[in-house]
Amino acid sequence: MNKQEFIKRLNDFYTKYNIDPKDCYVSHGGSMLMLGLAETTNDIDLSVTWEVYNRFAGDPDYLITLIPPLGSADAWELIKVTDYIDIHPIRESGIDESVLFEENNVRYRNMKATLEDYLVFNRPKDQPRIRKLLRYLKVVDG
Repeated sequence: MNKQEFIKRLNDFYTKYNIDPKDCYVSHGGSMLMLGLAETTNDIDLSVTWEVYNRFAGDPDYLITLIPPLGSADAWELIKVTDYIDIHPIRESGIDESVLFEENNVRYRNMKATLEDYLVFNRPKDQPRIRKLLRYLKVVDG
């Protein structure tokens, strides 16, 4: 989906499920899209507060999947809420506003935080995005 469709689908999700956008932020490919570093993305990865996450985790219609980051013993919990939206709980103590941007009611991770997200998993499919972010940050930071 392109950026316009991405924004529409995400805002439709917020409305349908009565979710406050301040309780969520876009990560991974969605951040790349919002930052202008990708033209499309296949899905919406959404980090949510535990309150939002537990609304879906407590519903038997939604399956929790555990995804272990490579090289880590920690597993990430993920719920596929729609065909194109996956949610996972925010692992930090809360939403770190200092790493977020907001545009069209969409909060998303900045470039450094997005790079950190990809480095946690460091999967082969993440390598092109890691290189792209590193090149871009090198130009920006000098």
